[in-house]
Amino acid sequence: MSAIRSILSRVKPTHYALCTGAVLTAALITESEHASEIAMVKSSLLASHDASPKTSFDDDTETDALRLMQTQPSFPHLLVLPPQDDPTCVMNRVLGDGTRIDLDVHGTMLPIPPLHSLRHAWVGILRCLRSIQYTVESGFNDASYQSKIRAHQRTVVTTALQQVREFDVADSISLYIAADRAALVRALDPTELSQLHLWFQGLCNNHLAHVVWTTSMADVVGEFVVDQSQHDVCLLVRPQGGRFDNRDAAAKLSALMATYGLDGSDDDRQRILDTVGNSWVDLDALCAAIANGAYATDLVQQTCDGYQRDVAQSLRTFLHLDNNALDQADKATQVDAVEKWQVFQRLCGLGSDLQMLAGPQALMKRDKRVAVNVGAVLELFSGAAGDRRFWEMIAAGWMQLQPQSDVDIGVVPCAPVELCRECHVALRPVVEAAFRCLWMDDVIWKQMHALQHKIDVDSLRAQLTEYEADIAIAAADLNSKRRAVEQAWDAFTDAEKSQHQANLHLDELNLHLQRDHVQRLRLVYQTQTEYKP
Repeated sequence: MSAIRSILSRVKPTHYALCTGAVLTAALITESEHASEIAMVKSSLLASHDASPKTSFDDDTETDALRLMQTQPSFPHLLVLPPQDDPTCVMNRVLGDGTRIDLDVHGTMLPIPPLHSLRHAWVGILRCLRSIQYTVESGFNDASYQSKIRAHQRTVVTTALQQVREFDVADSISLYIAADRAALVRALDPTELSQLHLWFQGLCNNHLAHVVWTTSMADVVGEFVVDQSQHDVCLLVRPQGGRFDNRDAAAKLSALMATYGLDGSDDDRQRILDTVGNSWVDLDALCAAIANGAYATDLVQQTCDGYQRDVAQSLRTFLHLDNNALDQADKATQVDAVEKWQVFQRLCGLGSDLQMLAGPQALMKRDKRVAVNVGAVLELFSGAAGDRRFWEMIAAGWMQLQPQSDVDIGVVPCAPVELCRECHVALRPVVEAAFRCLWMDDVIWKQMHALQHKIDVDSLRAQLTEYEADIAIAAADLNSKRRAVEQAWDAFTDAEKSQHQANLHLDELNLHLQRDHVQRLRLVYQTQTEYKP
C-alpha cells in the first residue's frame, strides 16, 4: 500500500483529471447502446404498470371508453378535453385502463435520476457526460444541442418500450404517452415537430405504446379547419361535457382552491361561482389569478370584477363595438358584426326582433334553455364567408361544440362537417353573462338593430337590381325569338306555328310573373326604406 501511495503522490492533479476523463470516456464508449439507461427506463415502466391502480366501471358507456387502451395502438389519439371538466378526471376515466409513461420525452436536457441504486448513480454520470458530448458536437448551439437531447431520449424510450413488449408475453401491459398538443406546437420548430409526429406514429405502428394528444376543440378547429396547419392522422376522441366529470361547480371550485392553497369564505366562493359558473377552464384561470394576486382586502371581488371586464372587453372587440365606429365600417365588417350578434342572441335564448316591442329589458328570458343544434346556428351565417366565420368563432373559444354521444370517435384530418355533425353549440357562462350585459344596453341594442335593418335593405336593393337585370335580359331574348319566328313564319307548318306560338306565350307568362314579383319586392323595399328602427 505504501508503494502505491508513493506512486500516487508523484502523479500531478492534471494527470488525475486526464486519467479520470479517459476512464469515463471509455465507459461512455462501452455504453454506446445506452444499455444502463434503457434498463433503468424499462424497470421504471414496469414498476409504473405494477403500481397503477386497476380501475373498473360498471357503466357500459365508460367501459366502451376504456377500450381505447385495451386495443392495439394504431394511430395517435387526439383527446378533446371538455372545457367545463377537470382534465385529470376525464383522462383518468377515459384512459383508466392504461398506464401513463411518466417521462419527459420532450425535455431540453438529460435529467439526473434520483440515487435509488448504483445503476441510477451510473446513469447520472453517463447523462452528464452525454450532455458534455452533445454540447461539443453541437458547437455550443442551443437549438442543435436540444435536438440531440430529444433524439437521444426518443431512442432510449423506444428501445425500452421494445423490451417491455418482448417481456409482456400475455399482452397485458398498456402504456401511453400523454402530451399537451398546443404547448408542444408552440414550443417546437416545424422540423422538431415533424420528427415528433413521426416518432409518435412509429410507436403506434409498431404497437409499442399509445400516444394521446390532449387538446381543446378550439385548437382542433384552428389547426385542421381554419389554419389547416396540421395534417398528421389521429383518432379524434371527444368525451361529452359532464359525462366523466359530473361534479357541480362548487365541488370543482373546492378542488381547485385546495390545489392553489386558497381558503376563501362562503361569500368569496359564491362570488367566484357567480362569475364563471360550472366551467373548469374559467374556474382554474380565476383561482390562478387570485393565487398570484397581491394581498388585498377585497382580492376575490377585485379579481372577479377584472375577469369579467376582460371578457366583456374582448367580446366588444370581437363584435367590433370597441371603437364606436361600426356605422362607418365597411359592409363586410358590418355583416360580420350582425351575424355574430345574432348567433350570441340565439345561444343565449333571447327574443327575436319581432318581440322587441317593449324594449329588451322587459323581454329578458331567464329560464333554462334547450340545447341549440349546429343547424340552428349555421343558418344565421351567409355564404362561404359565413361558414368561415362559424369556425373562427369556435377556434377563438367563443362557442363550444358539444357531442351528443357520451364519447364521439372520429378521424382527423376530415371534412369540416364531420366535426360538427350531431353536435350542440353552447357558450361558457362568463361569455353568456357578458353578452347579456351588452344586449341589455339600449344604445348598443338599437345600434345593432338599425344595422341589421340597413343590411336587410341593402340586400333587398341588390336583389331588386339583380331581378331587374334578369327581366331585361329575358325581355330581350323574347323579342329576339319573336322576330326570328316572324321572319321564318311562312316556312313553318301549321303544327310548327302552333308550337312556336305556345312557346312565345309561355315565355310571356314567365316574364309577366317575374315583373309581378319585382313589383312586390319594390313595394317591400319602399316600406323598409320608410321604416326607421
